Amino acid sequence: MLAEQVKKMPDEVNEQDLPKGEGETILVVEDEEKSRIFLQAVLMQSGYRVILASDGTEGVLRFTAYRNEIRLVILDMGLPGLSGEEVLSMIHALESNTKIIAVSGLIRPEARAAVIQMGASDYLSKPYLSDEILIKLHETLQR
Repeated sequence: MLAEQVKKMPDEVNEQDLPKGEGETILVVEDEEKSRIFLQAVLMQSGYRVILASDGTEGVLRFTAYRNEIRLVILDMGLPGLSGEEVLSMIHALESNTKIIAVSGLIRPEARAAVIQMGASDYLSKPYLSDEILIKLHETLQR
């Protein structure tokens, strides 16, 4: 897998080796502005269309408005107000087959297992590199 190559040979993998999007729409639900801007830049440069939401309520509203276009959701689990868990549950209630990558600064193995059990397609620990998010996104979209 490409993810294994990046971990084994980080100096040998360049931008051209990373998977590119083909205009797929990705919803990013992230309350940290710097993280939102970073994800938007990385995803757009890699060929994805990006819809941003700065909290859980906005994330659910954006998903509802664009659910026929959204191919995947990148969801911060540490949102204030409407939690990541609540957003994940609401999105799956609207569209049960929605692919969701849960993102969190909690690195505990049980945190990863819990969000996967709740219906997330995959999990990514913060902080992450642009390579990691692009590979995880590509792998999740291919499933």
